Order: sequence, then C-alpha cells, then structure tokens
Amino acid sequence: MGGLGRACRSLLQCLCRPYSALAHCRSSAQLFRSLVTEHRRAHPGEPLNLSGAHLAGADLQAMKLPFANLESVDLRRAKLVEVELEAAVLRGASLDRADLRRAGLHGAYLNCASLWGADLRGADLRAAHMACAMLRSADLRGADLRGADLRWVNLADADLRGTGRFDPQQLGGDLRHALRTRALLVDLNGARLSPEGSFALELILQGVDFSRTSWLNPAGEPAVQFLGPLLKALSGNLQNGPPIDELLQLGFNHWSSEGCSVLTSVDSIRNEPLKVAMMRTLSGSLAERSDAELAPVARPLLDVLIRNPSYLEAQPQLSVRLARLGGIPTPVPLRPVAAAARA
Repeated sequence: MGGLGRACRSLLQCLCRPYSALAHCRSSAQLFRSLVTEHRRAHPGEPLNLSGAHLAGADLQAMKLPFANLESVDLRRAKLVEVELEAAVLRGASLDRADLRRAGLHGAYLNCASLWGADLRGADLRAAHMACAMLRSADLRGADLRGADLRWVNLADADLRGTGRFDPQQLGGDLRHALRTRALLVDLNGARLSPEGSFALELILQGVDFSRTSWLNPAGEPAVQFLGPLLKALSGNLQNGPPIDELLQLGFNHWSSEGCSVLTSVDSIRNEPLKVAMMRTLSGSLAERSDAELAPVARPLLDVLIRNPSYLEAQPQLSVRLARLGGIPTPVPLRPVAAAARA
C-alpha cells in the first residue's frame, strides 16, 4: 500500500477516537496534511470527504480545503486560523470555541452548525449559508457577512462590533433589500454592537429591537458616519437607492410594519447619548423633506420623536409641522430634562 493508504489508515485511527485520544496522538495534524496532499495527487479536482470525522483540537491553520465535505465533523477548539474553506460543506459541524480568525468561508454551508464561542474575527463569511447556526458568544468583530443567510441564527452574547454587511459598491441595492426584509428572527439577546461596520445599520433598517443588546461606542461623529447610507437615501443622493416615498413608508412607518421602524429601533438602544445623537441626525434629514413627502408618515414619525425631549432639541418646529401634516392637535413643545430642571 502506498503513501496515501498508510496516511489514510493512520489518520482514520485518530479520527475515530474521541478528542482526548486525538489530543495525545502525535503528529495527527501532520497526518491530516499528508492525507490532503496525497488525496490531491491521486484525485485532482475531487473534494476531500471527511464527514463525521473527529478533529477536535486539531491544528489545521492556513490549510486549503475548498469544497471539502466536513458535514457533522467535530472541530471543537480546532486551530483554523486563515484556513480556506470556500464553499465547504459544514452542515451540523461542531466548531465550538474554534479559532477561525481570518478564515475563508466564502459560500460555505454552515446550516445548523454550532460555533458557540468561536473566534471569527476578520473571517470572510460572504454568501455563507448560516440558517439556524449557533453563534452564541462568538466573536465576529470585523467579519464580512455580505450576502450571508442569517435566518434564525442565534447571535446571543456575540460581539458584532465592526461587522460588515453592505457592499460599498452597491449600497443602494443593499439598503433597499434591508428595508424589504423584516423577520430574520435573529436572536440578539446580550449581543454587543457599535456604530461601526454596516451590520448594525441593516438591523436598524429592519426595525430590530435593541433593548436587550449593548452598544459600546460613544456618540459623536461615528454615529453620523454610521448612518451615512441612510442619510444619503433620505436626501435622494444614494445611487440606486429606494424612492423617498418607499423609504419613508417602509423604513419610518411602524404603524404599518408590525410596530417596527428605523426610529423605533434607534429608540430602543440603551446607550442614551448614542441614540440621541442618531435621532437628532435623522430628524435633521427628515426636516428637509417636503410636506407632501412627510404627510403620509407624519403621525408615526411624531409618535416616536416626542418620546424623548432630547430627540427634537435641534429641530423644535418639526413636531409642530408633523402634527399639522397629520391633522392632530399641535403637541406641547418639549424641553430637554436638564433645561426643565434649571427652570
């Protein structure tokens, strides 16, 4: 039997053992690499099939495994830094606490996979199939999630700061898609977010409730930059962006969208300085729209903007204008709490 056979027999003896045995099996990583090398020589172009294998704790850093079949594989605590798993099949795989920093998972099939506590910082997850995946407590800072299927994903306690979702080259189309996509049913309980990247912006456009999340960055200029694509759309200057009437109706009318809108989403953020900065920025853009454009959504806009006296501090006449357009009694002008206390 040649090198491939010997590598297969030795590796399979390791793969069929539980993690504790594999951890003490010398050169298991080298055997795995040998198997991959021999497989490519003997079967060029044929994807590697290791479905159901036990590779917990294995060191597979920087390995190239595109299109590999790793369905239901055990890769708990495995070292997978910069591994290339483009379009690999990882359905039902166990990747709990695996180190996947800068991993290439473009188009990978991670449906129902468990990545509890996995380190995915800087990972390429573009167009990944992740429906029903478990990502609780995972670190996704700086990960690229453009085009990924995130339906029913568990992101509880995950770190999502700086995570990307929009393609800078097609912001208009991505923003339109986010507006029209509502019920992703993503679990964000305890997740950490920030006004960086575009993942959190997509959630805002979908009207997600942030009351059980933590926003860790302070307010200020980052908040304005973070809302940039939405502000451009509101000004009518976003290429291929949604028409103003569609943007206002889908994004700002929670009365016709199951209680969800951009404003209700921002209002649910528990970081007071940050959400006030966002609301003031958005109210300034809304104030620039014409009466004809604002009239259909005047009532729901007013319903949210008067919830906090600080929201309209820079646009004191907007509430009066919205009340007139909505045909309701003019609301009593609200003063910020600090100003009321001084009086």
